[in-house]
Amino acid sequence: MQDALNTLSLILDESPELINKISTEEFDRKPAPGKWSKKELLGHLIDSAFNNLQRFIRAQYEDIPMIKYHQDEWVKLNNYHSYDWATVLDLWISMNRHIIHVIDSADPNSLQRLCRTSVDGEAKTIEWLFIDYVKHLQYHLGQVLPEYSRKVEVYP
Repeated sequence: MQDALNTLSLILDESPELINKISTEEFDRKPAPGKWSKKELLGHLIDSAFNNLQRFIRAQYEDIPMIKYHQDEWVKLNNYHSYDWATVLDLWISMNRHIIHVIDSADPNSLQRLCRTSVDGEAKTIEWLFIDYVKHLQYHLGQVLPEYSRKVEVYP
């Protein structure tokens, strides 16, 4: 668990400088019709942060809440493509700093509480969901910054 916290913190310390080097044109460019731009990928990571934060909080006091989301609808309705990229980056950083705070402040026993992410899916612990959240973030950050994805160790 501490490895995941450290990894997320390292990502937040190192990646903004690299993201800031991406031109606005490249950040906004969609690689193909129906595919997300780098800005929308970062927006998707914000949506993931919002939804996972709810899981990390609610699972601490509710009995096995079911919290899912439809990623394409969230990206579309948040309209990240028309948003200022610096604001998208700031929001992504802020949300993840807050997630680190929430996980780091949680009673270690509460991290074993369960949450569902789909109606028919198996309930997972908050700890499992957090580690999976960081892996998911790493995967998509690798799409935004292919050169950076090799620098961050992916743990089991």
